[in-house]
Amino acid sequence: MKKFSKLNITVVFAVVSVLLMLPVVHKKPRRDRNNFVKSPVTVSASHLKPMDFDALPQWSEADVVKSLEAFQNSCDVWEKMNPNTSVGSRMVSLKVKDWLPICKVAKDLPEPTEEEAKGFFEDYFQPYHWRNTHSGKFTGYYSPVFKGSLTRTSTYKTPLYETPKHGIKAYSRAEIYRGALAGKAKVIAWLKNPIDAMALEIEGSGVIDLGDGKKCFVGYDNENGHRYKSIAQMVIDSRILSRAKASTENIRQYFSKHPERIQSFVARNPSYVYFSKFGDSDFSGAQLSVLTPKYSMAVDRRYIPMGLPLLLNTKRPVNTSGDLKPMSRIMIAQDTGGAIKGPIRGDIYWGAGEKATKIASLMSEPGDYWLLLPRHVTA
Repeated sequence: MKKFSKLNITVVFAVVSVLLMLPVVHKKPRRDRNNFVKSPVTVSASHLKPMDFDALPQWSEADVVKSLEAFQNSCDVWEKMNPNTSVGSRMVSLKVKDWLPICKVAKDLPEPTEEEAKGFFEDYFQPYHWRNTHSGKFTGYYSPVFKGSLTRTSTYKTPLYETPKHGIKAYSRAEIYRGALAGKAKVIAWLKNPIDAMALEIEGSGVIDLGDGKKCFVGYDNENGHRYKSIAQMVIDSRILSRAKASTENIRQYFSKHPERIQSFVARNPSYVYFSKFGDSDFSGAQLSVLTPKYSMAVDRRYIPMGLPLLLNTKRPVNTSGDLKPMSRIMIAQDTGGAIKGPIRGDIYWGAGEKATKIASLMSEPGDYWLLLPRHVTA
């Protein structure tokens, strides 16, 4: 993978100063960008090129009202954090205080029209695109439900670990399965088998059904940094299933008939994801913001900061038969996943339920996106 140098964003004015300079979005959005006051900052864009909204493919058809609502969920997280906390990526340096002025404006638009929502993004964000990468893969995920227990039993004996305080990257999946983290990391819950645990890692978040109406909501927190190997690809390489038949459902069916092979087979994937427990009602992603079905997306946080708006152009399934239609909308980067790697790579959150599960499993299309960075911290 071609390496990218870090995009350094230095904010000169304090948050209070920026708040005073930012214009207010009125009921009829202000479109004159020349009136937008920018802070005197420097952006090293050797690997990111600025673009104009008018030059973005399908921008005029993009659906963004729900995007603004999803962005407001990210604002809820930032507003509870220390303003000086870093919330950027290796490629884009941002702090909480860089988002607060825009969040104030966003919160003043509780029920925007499509025109007002587009005006908000045009006025307060500058589109950028990677110079040397022009397309990527976009898949879908959903919030799965797995049966589990808060204590180890004869049925539930696969641990789901929180991030350890020390040695996060010390152990591979095989070593963890052999007990390397026993007594070193807290177990959130116990699942039936490693297939369930790995499926939860791939989806990034989910629900553990504890029985008697009790549930435990968990989401991605960290990972061990070891190389990821796809279980589907391993099944294909081992000639267990053909590429055409290596679906999630068929893989599960195979291992349900051969439970003795599960642990040793899954252990071939050295990558391991740690989880955290979150709220008991809404699904949250890695940013800890509430996920919005069809508008929240998991990304590679090495390249994309959590909470960043991304204008996505791809195709999506419109029914459970797999029929496709163009999809152009602003997605909010609010989650991550063990299989989501690269500067242009996304996993769209489709929600929970049978239809969401089916649509997510059918979603696998090429596409592209543009990063929308705050105007007042770019120059």
